[in-house]
Amino acid sequence: MLGRPWLAIVGAALFLVSTAFPIVASMLLRDQPPTWVGLTDAAIAFLTVGICMYLDYLGRKSVTEPIVHASYRVYRLVAGLFLVLIVVYFVVGQGIDWTVLLIGLGWRAWLLFYVFPSWLAVLRSASR
Repeated sequence: MLGRPWLAIVGAALFLVSTAFPIVASMLLRDQPPTWVGLTDAAIAFLTVGICMYLDYLGRKSVTEPIVHASYRVYRLVAGLFLVLIVVYFVVGQGIDWTVLLIGLGWRAWLLFYVFPSWLAVLRSASR
């Protein structure tokens, strides 16, 4: 059932593109952004969640102890990025629309932490 590492790569690419939207919107699109930006963000977010949930379905039962340990190392690394946000807040302050940034990054961080072990299991299925 696994054997879909290409889907894991597509899911990762969509996740990165989706994550770029709140970052760019919070820094560059402070005024009312064009409607197409919001629609594109919503469509990519919908696709990202759908693919990530499917990857979780595919890989959940194949998560092994080495994958759990690898996931833990990634979680520790990503957790450090939250400290970077605090530094950015003190340096940039109101130059960023924090409402857009934190909501956008918040649900994406949850999705990353929730799906990552299954994503890794699907990705590693190619090496078997």
